[in-house]
Amino acid sequence: MPARLHMIVAPNFRKKPPPGLILHTAVLPASDLQQRTAYQVTTPLRTLLDIAGSPTSPEHLHSGLSEALERGLIRRRRLEERLLDPSTPPQARKRLLVALEAL
Repeated sequence: MPARLHMIVAPNFRKKPPPGLILHTAVLPASDLQQRTAYQVTTPLRTLLDIAGSPTSPEHLHSGLSEALERGLIRRRRLEERLLDPSTPPQARKRLLVALEAL
């Protein structure tokens, strides 16, 4: 378990986070969200893109990517399509391509 958790919230979110929770504000497209009972979460693909754009270790990124593919949470073809999308941050693209090559 990480020492701190990161969450994306809407830009108008105003509550103070508890210790150990880091809030990031963003407006995400509906395609990057999944609805739960009382809240939304990012899709596994969006989560991998966010992780790839962070300083998370290559080993953790590789492990997450491998598990997501094995469990059918993402499809390799959809990931490859998203990596070609110009809106994908270059650092995330590069790190995920390296992780894909290692599989």
